Amino acid sequence: MKTKIAALITALLIIFIGAGGVYYISQTNPQVKGVVDGADQTGPEELPVNQSVRYIEEPVDTRVEDWLKSIGQEFDLSTLNISDGSFIWITEIGEEEVFGQTIILDGSLDVSEDVLVELFGRNGFEENPEQLSGFIKKDLVCLTRISVDEKTSEEKDNAGIEIRCGLVDLEKNIIENPADETTNETIN
Repeated sequence: MKTKIAALITALLIIFIGAGGVYYISQTNPQVKGVVDGADQTGPEELPVNQSVRYIEEPVDTRVEDWLKSIGQEFDLSTLNISDGSFIWITEIGEEEVFGQTIILDGSLDVSEDVLVELFGRNGFEENPEQLSGFIKKDLVCLTRISVDEKTSEEKDNAGIEIRCGLVDLEKNIIENPADETTNETIN
């Protein structure tokens, strides 16, 4: 019985001394230092070891997805399948591949090209004279087309309408920038 008590006391003493030693070492030589206010840190390589870094991400431009969702709401769709899609946007200045998003309106909706032209016009879009069924609003561009049978290249019975939209890079000058028109007017 005395040996068990002695062993227990020895174990507790070792734990107590070990905890005290760890505390002493952490106070005199800490491995992880916090970020000091006013410190000039320019990159993650300058952060102390074991520090967490969270970079602030750029906000995502959701205008394309928002526009496609509003089209779905316009036709009272309960579900809308938005997928990635690309298309070639053509203007008198040139052409560019636009990476954007796509929806297909089921043929049972009875949506015609005239209805879409009216919908785009009502929402501030203009028709692209260089591209059939193309619509533009600043840098937001859309193409519409009736789904066709891939084997016969003919319109399907009860065909759906595919709408592809994306953002054109104004830096590439593929479309006239409204700011450029103002600058040209003041120069002339």
